[in-house]
Amino acid sequence: MIDSRDIKDLDPAARERAQVWLKAVKAEGIDVLITCTYRDAETQNRLYAQGRSKPGKIVTNAKGGQSFHNYAVAWDFVVMSNGKPMWNDLKSFRRAGEIAEKLGIEWAGRWKTFKELAHLQFAGGLSLKQLRAGKRPEPYAAQEATVATKVVTKAAPKVAAKPVAKPASPGKPVASVKAA
Repeated sequence: MIDSRDIKDLDPAARERAQVWLKAVKAEGIDVLITCTYRDAETQNRLYAQGRSKPGKIVTNAKGGQSFHNYAVAWDFVVMSNGKPMWNDLKSFRRAGEIAEKLGIEWAGRWKTFKELAHLQFAGGLSLKQLRAGKRPEPYAAQEATVATKVVTKAAPKVAAKPVAKPASPGKPVASVKAA
């Protein structure tokens, strides 16, 4: 059984997107840990059985061969804070998902059914049927990857301090500083 957490096990095009995404979320101050990349059909079937024929909560609707993880084009992650997983940090999960979408990565947080905030995939528009037939997503053109990184990792504008006039009172400054 194979259940990898290593992005090196992703398809080259998906790995490239994952690497750009990791840099982008880090630039936004979001610390993440990849929890799953490639998993084989046997592992997928074990997960599918969970909550059905095995104890536990249902965690997938995909049997072996029906998950994008089985074709090494999907990865799961968790937001981290001080070395601890923050599964309930919805704001950071959403922001990480939005960053992924800007990079052309599909975020399962937008799915209508079985919404999964921690799941990302890049199949380059290919269906499971096409992946099963051996087709692979196209990698970034070198220039496209550079542009995507710049677009996503632009630093947020600095908040300029503006003086706000206050009536003078003895022993107090005439103006204070308030964030714009």
